[in-house]
Amino acid sequence: MKNSILLFSIVLCFFAHCALFAQTETQSPLKYIEGCEIDLDGDSQNDISLLMKTNKGFELIVLLKKGDGYKTLLLWQGDSEIMNMSCCYGKSIKAFATDRKCNKKTRYETNGTYIRLSEPEGSCMAFYWKNGKFEKVWVSD
Repeated sequence: MKNSILLFSIVLCFFAHCALFAQTETQSPLKYIEGCEIDLDGDSQNDISLLMKTNKGFELIVLLKKGDGYKTLLLWQGDSEIMNMSCCYGKSIKAFATDRKCNKKTRYETNGTYIRLSEPEGSCMAFYWKNGKFEKVWVSD
């Protein structure tokens, strides 16, 4: 009995390690940072938003629910030290122009949801669905 429990524990630890630390093509760990499930494109189906750390840096990946499957979109990729992602509800976002050169904030209408991606005490951007694609705006610089 003790041997069965020990063997089960070893197998469980092995599978947990494989699930938490998937390998990328360069054999470096792929790390899940944050994620949420929310209807981003307004089709009444919950989509999935994931912030991952890969060998390329941080990647914001969205899985749009389409029928029985998902359409995968890479919304952003960068090499910041720390990033935070949150899924938000709101009919509008007050943000700068998309090129960050304008110092006047504009109100952007959303379909009710959007994604915020930010560096702690740093810049913040938002992604929202409009006319069949994601738009990016700078909330703070």
